[in-house]
Amino acid sequence: MNRIFPTVVALLTTSAMVATGLQAQDQPEDPDRWKGEVGLSVNGSGGNERLTVITGQLGLAHLETNRYELDFNGRARYGRSEGVEVARSVRGSLSAEFRPAARLSPFLSGTAEHDRFRRVDLRMNTGAGFKHTFWREGWSDVSLSGALLYWYEQLARDDSDGPTHTARWSWRGRARHRLDSGARLEQTVFYQPTWERLDDYVLEAQTTVRLALSQSLSLNSSFLYQRDSTPAPEVAPDDWSIAVGLSLATTW
Repeated sequence: MNRIFPTVVALLTTSAMVATGLQAQDQPEDPDRWKGEVGLSVNGSGGNERLTVITGQLGLAHLETNRYELDFNGRARYGRSEGVEVARSVRGSLSAEFRPAARLSPFLSGTAEHDRFRRVDLRMNTGAGFKHTFWREGWSDVSLSGALLYWYEQLARDDSDGPTHTARWSWRGRARHRLDSGARLEQTVFYQPTWERLDDYVLEAQTTVRLALSQSLSLNSSFLYQRDSTPAPEVAPDDWSIAVGLSLATTW
């Protein structure tokens, strides 16, 4: 696992160099249709306790949003403390929203993740629903989304009877606001209970602050809280993390 650090850093550095080169080229006359973004955050501490956590992020979005929005987001997290691995997870999500400018818009979504220390071998879900936008002004908006999901979960546990297949509701509340300084604030909350039991749920809340340093470079900070009401044995139900890092974006 010691090779993961240089590998992750090398991949993200190469992606950033490529993005910079693309940004420097003359822009074509046709409007850009896609936006790609790569980000890296490194959190560490020393002294009585040595801790290093690296988080890499990758995003891809379709820019022509008159008829639909298409977004992909990926996140990988790895950490060590006192030479011992303490974090390793991968997550990817894909969503497609139709008629995004309308007050009520349908969407499709899918997510897959693996988290060794939460003992989640594989968790996947896919579903469809509607988003209601209460207020919108440019990038800033307030919305509530509801969907019905098919949920697949395989936990790493000795007494497991195999993967579980369930239906879940998915409710997402989101508020975004662009400040006069150019900074962007975003708060997103997911509440995903099973079809028949509201007390069996997965909860995720994320607060993100993004400050543009240039047209392509941004400084990002985020707080992520996750709760699984029925975790694997010997796994705590609550997790949280703070990340501060840079991201580089390009369009084509």
